[in-house]
Amino acid sequence: MKSDGFGERDFKNVVFVLWNDRVVSYNFTSDMEGASTRFDASRIGQLQRGVTTKAQVIELLGTPAGETIYPLVRDKGNRQINYSYIGIGRSAFYTGTRDIELSFLEILLGPDDKVIDFRSQSETKTITPERAPSAPIMPIFIPTN
Repeated sequence: MKSDGFGERDFKNVVFVLWNDRVVSYNFTSDMEGASTRFDASRIGQLQRGVTTKAQVIELLGTPAGETIYPLVRDKGNRQINYSYIGIGRSAFYTGTRDIELSFLEILLGPDDKVIDFRSQSETKTITPERAPSAPIMPIFIPTN
């Protein structure tokens, strides 16, 4: 992890889900230069149910950040490919507020590798840290003779 000294950080994160000692889902998220999982959400509208293939999805959006299979996908033979990105912006001077960009896309593929369905969400949230509670005022007594 790298920090620029002003609150901006790069990170990588990977999650594996196991079922009966087998990986049934993995998802990688990164905002590091050269390994970012950022994808162009404006291209999601080009996906067509029953038409677009996995190869076309990859050509359009790049390598997926993860994949999920049965039993986390309801029907055996289907699978889901995932695109996800979390970007943590630079902390504003003095206030500590920062923007966090969240984007994900889940694409359900059939046994023929064609898109069955998909869902996505993208948003940017501004996070403002809570102020630390102020310390109570306590008198200090210095004994004198």
